[in-house]
Amino acid sequence: MIVNTKCRYINCNAICTLTGDYCTNCENEKKLYKYTYSYNPFNDCTRISIVNNRGHKYITCEIYGQLTPAAIKSYALDLCKILLEKGAIK
Repeated sequence: MIVNTKCRYINCNAICTLTGDYCTNCENEKKLYKYTYSYNPFNDCTRISIVNNRGHKYITCEIYGQLTPAAIKSYALDLCKILLEKGAIK
């Protein structure tokens, strides 16, 4: 089994956090979803969105305060898990 150690969706037990299965080294496959974020200093709000490769948004959340990159990534993973549970993405 080849494990992609540079993948951002893999945890320490070689399990993909998006699919819940063991890592299948999906780096060769085209990434279909990514997250974008922006901070608005006037509202003191960080907006995180999950978008597809064409730029269409699937889900967006706004969190008050300026977040660190690690926190933004964590929230983005939670949003992806929500989309997986609802069946919006595979």
